[in-house]
Amino acid sequence: LIDIAISRDGSLLIAIDDGVVIGNTSGSLSQGQKSLHLWDLVQGRRIKKIIINDLHDISSIALSPDGKRALVGGRPVGKQSGLGLWDLTSGTQIRTFPELKWEVSCVAFSPDGKTLIATHSTFASLFNTETGAFLTQFDAGYHSYFLPLSMRLLAAFSPDGQYILTGGTD
Repeated sequence: LIDIAISRDGSLLIAIDDGVVIGNTSGSLSQGQKSLHLWDLVQGRRIKKIIINDLHDISSIALSPDGKRALVGGRPVGKQSGLGLWDLTSGTQIRTFPELKWEVSCVAFSPDGKTLIATHSTFASLFNTETGAFLTQFDAGYHSYFLPLSMRLLAAFSPDGQYILTGGTD
């Protein structure tokens, strides 16, 4: 598993499976299908599996406050976006965010679900969840020209949605 998220009421869990499986008896690794797994924690069973093949190296997931959508970030394939919004009821992708051509390291919904954030190694971008409109981008305070390629910038909204906290390895 790459990342997990739990609904506010604790009834749902969503997990990302990177699709890497151990192959034959030699123990070689093979790349399978990346997928989201939605679990009902009350009943203790998986209720949905959604295949996601439009991102390399999925790195982050967030569950919307109402538990109906998932935000998935990772490294884009070709000219696609590094960010996708998924409807968990139908199992379909609602939208991508074309402005994001870079690898997304962390995603989060605002407490009211109206805004989402996606981070890269040095900056964060905000979008309107319903329309997909780009709202703003800000520098996260990392100014070194020697940032490690593995740096992961994390982000979270305050409970009232008025502030955003970012942090990472530096």
